[in-house]
Amino acid sequence: MSTSTTTTNLPHHIKPKEVSAESTASTSKLSQKTILQILNTKCTTSLQHLKQAHGVALRSGHFQDHYVAGAIVKCYASQHFSNFGFALKACTLVQAVEEALQIHAHVVKNQFGEDGHIRSAGIQMYASFGLVEEARRMLDEAAESNDVICSNAMIDGYMKCGDVEAAKELFEKHMPSKNIGSWNAMVSGLARCGMLKEARELFDGMSEKDEISWSAMVDGYIKGGCHKEALEIFNEMQKENLLSPRKFILSSVLAACANVGAVDQGKWVHAYIKRNTIQLDAVLGAALLDMYAKCGRLDMAWEVFENIKQKEISTWNAMIGGLAMHGRADDAIELFSKMQRSGAGEHTQEMVFENSIQQ
Repeated sequence: MSTSTTTTNLPHHIKPKEVSAESTASTSKLSQKTILQILNTKCTTSLQHLKQAHGVALRSGHFQDHYVAGAIVKCYASQHFSNFGFALKACTLVQAVEEALQIHAHVVKNQFGEDGHIRSAGIQMYASFGLVEEARRMLDEAAESNDVICSNAMIDGYMKCGDVEAAKELFEKHMPSKNIGSWNAMVSGLARCGMLKEARELFDGMSEKDEISWSAMVDGYIKGGCHKEALEIFNEMQKENLLSPRKFILSSVLAACANVGAVDQGKWVHAYIKRNTIQLDAVLGAALLDMYAKCGRLDMAWEVFENIKQKEISTWNAMIGGLAMHGRADDAIELFSKMQRSGAGEHTQEMVFENSIQQ
């Protein structure tokens, strides 16, 4: 983009059809009676319908209703018991504590707790709620089975709650058998807690590594401000030639490139994306835009922006911020106006603009 170029001809999205907006709005306005009717008629034999109804109840707040929560539990109970693992994971994702406790009570009552997948989901659930002692109690109840998956879930739970010593003790003293997931849980946890030296020592000692292992170190270094080390790890991964980096690793690497001005390596990532026909979603597209803008290649950032078909709020934010960063205030304002007309991110537009003009 030359200095005289403006954003006048920038493509922008047509506002979504009204029917879509109405459909989304109507989902949250379903009455208790309607949700109960759906649960009782559609969800007793169809797991797909049950998952959809479960999501609607959580988003709309109807799950707080005792009758709705009870109906959901009964629907899960009427199907294969392994579906309780999915239910517990769903509760963990949205932090639905009361529903999770009800489902677990049903699991215990019907003696489904011996299933390893359900138990590991329960451990993850309790740990995510900060109830570490309850999570450990579930693990200890299955001590004789030496379930590695459950132990891995407990390590992850300890790490997320900041109890590194408990995680180390479990890993080092109480796990006679380990798998790659055990090592990944430790490396990811240590890196997440900022203990990069210890994480790297464990990482280097792994006899086998997968994409989670590599991405844990890349992310850990980036969050710790060690961007050069993150790029070194990525280069090592490429030399191994065993794995093809996926989107989440590529996004992290682009963030590292942006912070150290490694535009050549950023271009390599961009070429890799094109060569492997990887679609630029909101996260990856924004990371690529940000990298080019911070490396002084606003023309390349603009090209990426124009080629992203589905522009989400993070995409607009990255491009507006890039323009503002390079003193293109008029273009930034013009692009912000186009974002408003496109209908993108209607509830966060003011925040986007405030963030961009502060750069």
